[in-house]
Amino acid sequence: MIVTNQKMSLRGISPIPINIFINVFNTIFFFIILKIFFFLNFNFDFSIYLLILIPSVCYSFALLSQLIAIPKIGQSYTALFLYLEPVVGVLGAVFLLKENLATYQIIGASIVIISLLSASFFSSKN
Repeated sequence: MIVTNQKMSLRGISPIPINIFINVFNTIFFFIILKIFFFLNFNFDFSIYLLILIPSVCYSFALLSQLIAIPKIGQSYTALFLYLEPVVGVLGAVFLLKENLATYQIIGASIVIISLLSASFFSSKN
């Protein structure tokens, strides 16, 4: 996705149409997978749809921010920044949901952060 967006942005395509295209394509693909492999009952209350809509809007905003960042800072730095996503998710679970981390999760987050710092350090030296 990052490489495709870089090519599309070099052709002068705005991030908003790219974002719309990606989200529409992913939504169609998601519902096809759901229909093939799962049986879902869609008789939900409106509040359930709202709970689904909130993270979808947040994801769309994050993707749009990523698409805007790629032409400005380049695909390499954007990709490095995206590796922080699981660490932020784990930290959100710890602070917001009061989850307890296992030792291997702490080690994994540390490896991700150390690799990002070293990749940023060595790429800035070149």
